[in-house]
Amino acid sequence: MTRSRRPEDWGRDLEGARASERALAGALSNHPRVHSLTDHTDAFDLLDFSFSFGKERVFIDIKEKRQPYSVGIRGLWPTVDSSNLFILDETVYRRIVWQGGGGYLVVRDHPEMRWALFGPWELTLGPRVRYQRWGQRGESGFLKGKILLNIDAAALVTEHFSVDDLLQVIEDSRVRVQSVPAVATSQQSIPVVGR
Repeated sequence: MTRSRRPEDWGRDLEGARASERALAGALSNHPRVHSLTDHTDAFDLLDFSFSFGKERVFIDIKEKRQPYSVGIRGLWPTVDSSNLFILDETVYRRIVWQGGGGYLVVRDHPEMRWALFGPWELTLGPRVRYQRWGQRGESGFLKGKILLNIDAAALVTEHFSVDDLLQVIEDSRVRVQSVPAVATSQQSIPVVGR
């Protein structure tokens, strides 16, 4: 059984994520195609970074997978190898989607030593499992929405992060916005009916 998260867990995870946030900020700020970078990492209710790329504003959140998941979490999606599972807060997911197609997720997967880049189509049209978990704040417990993603279904999975890869994912997503056929995502077949 998975234990409830405690307040000290959140503080530890947040502190551990700061190095990745700084690295991403440095890479974005040094790239010639990224303009007007804004760091929102101190704002609880905003995605970590926003910047101008092309004629549009882009919003990025970076999250980390720091360790393999428990048996309870792995049991929620037994058809996906546990090394490919990633947990995302539903509140973060909603913030990414709320950006009207301009929201992206960068995942640093420490156990597998890789990076995954999710665009709007992988997040909204790709496979996922929703669940809730108990948390503790003071004396009262609360339920928190979570989304389990398959890292293999990301737009790009790579050993090393590069801003050029991120910008390519953004460009590919922009091209597919007007697609008439279903937008394909990896790890998910789309049946055809009729004809």
